[in-house]
Amino acid sequence: MAEIVLAGGKGTLSLHAGGTLHLIWVPGSILEAEDVTESVLAMEAFSAGRKLPLLIEIIDVNLTVEACNHYRDTWFVSSVAMVGTTYIDRVVAAWVLRGQHSLQKFFTSRPAAVEWLEDLSAPDIVHQVPA
Repeated sequence: MAEIVLAGGKGTLSLHAGGTLHLIWVPGSILEAEDVTESVLAMEAFSAGRKLPLLIEIIDVNLTVEACNHYRDTWFVSSVAMVGTTYIDRVVAAWVLRGQHSLQKFFTSRPAAVEWLEDLSAPDIVHQVPA
């Protein structure tokens, strides 16, 4: 698993063996447009032109208007699971994800978010009855 530190330590981005991007913002962080730009560039580098699923943890994170707008203007993932624990986290997630055309959902637990992303990327299994 590759991992890099973002925005002067405000977050980390990793690419898991299964092909899921995992972005964790440190609780209490205030994200500016520059921080979001750095995370988007890192996601582009990790994805190498592929549309990968993304898990973002935004627990107790504040985003400026410019940061939210930048996320909305530069989305390029196949699906997004956002994890937060408060009503404010839910509002932030709704604002960031508004207008996106990828599959998206808000969760209050990381395991539930991971399960949802894995279910989306699991291949369809065709059951055949022997003749």
